[in-house]
Amino acid sequence: MQEIVAKKYLLDNWQKFTDDIGVKSQRELLELLNIFQAADTCLENVYEDWQNGYDEFLDIFIDASSGAELMEAIRSHNAFYTEEEFIDYMLDRINDLREDGEDAAEVVHTWTYEGEISDTKIYKTDDGYVVRVWY
Repeated sequence: MQEIVAKKYLLDNWQKFTDDIGVKSQRELLELLNIFQAADTCLENVYEDWQNGYDEFLDIFIDASSGAELMEAIRSHNAFYTEEEFIDYMLDRINDLREDGEDAAEVVHTWTYEGEISDTKIYKTDDGYVVRVWY
């Protein structure tokens, strides 16, 4: 996984992206940067692809009429968690799995290992974890 390019500059200047991609905070931009890192792409590539008429982003089809709509759709299939947030997220998911009668260790294994088939995958990024869901 590649490092996030120009992360400090992007985060320091997050307000410049409000009109184009609709981010409302530095945290929202950080989330997007980590989501793109987990997908081995970057904000610039995704935005340029959208401007050039593409409709597939991070393995999902998105018909977006604005950059903000595109980013919101991407965020609906991908979630970023800091290390601390991720622990709480996983504890909740493990409880849910157990309540549903699932083998939590087996399911989490499918989420975390590349060769396993699952509609959910977890990726470690520079700033935490990204959970990608295909549905």
